[in-house]
Amino acid sequence: MNIKRLAQAFLPILLCGAAEGAQAGTFPDRNILIVVAGSPGGGLDLFGRALERTMLETRLLPTGFVLKNMGGAGGNLAKSYVHQRSGDPYTLYVESNRIYVNKIVGTTTLDYHDVTPIARMITEYLVWVVRADSPFKSAKDILDKLKADPTSVVFGVGTVPSNDQMNILRPALAYGADPKRIKLVSFKSGGDLMIQLLRAR
Repeated sequence: MNIKRLAQAFLPILLCGAAEGAQAGTFPDRNILIVVAGSPGGGLDLFGRALERTMLETRLLPTGFVLKNMGGAGGNLAKSYVHQRSGDPYTLYVESNRIYVNKIVGTTTLDYHDVTPIARMITEYLVWVVRADSPFKSAKDILDKLKADPTSVVFGVGTVPSNDQMNILRPALAYGADPKRIKLVSFKSGGDLMIQLLRAR
């Protein structure tokens, strides 16, 4: 991902949108808060840090950045926090498509209408990952086992609802397994999930 090019392209949009809430000619005159809807080590965190690093290295802004990780509740903790700072031009929010999904599934009343969307910065590819010593060598191995017994495999997901969750249930459904019986363990964020996977917990 070319974060540098994306940042250069969207910085003018960011400044124009944010400056509406600040006094003309003075924005920015203090640090920008980047609220990441995930814990350290997850995908959103990696993107937020890459964006922060690019802004600092290219000196696209005269001020610095403060990164605030707020994982948990499928992104709703961060969403509520940002909503409480409504009108603050010094707050940026990094989130996934949960900005749409969470209201649809009923975990929050907030959606993209409650923030000011600036840009779609990334598209992610979703994969199933197992430890190197796992008996599973392909997705088909897992799907075959799920079809025979949907409760026989336990999946870890960053949060619920999430792309992670749908990336498991939809292929299983298409393969003929009962998605309602599949075991999903929800973590606080993708970063927490990765740590536990590597620790084999």
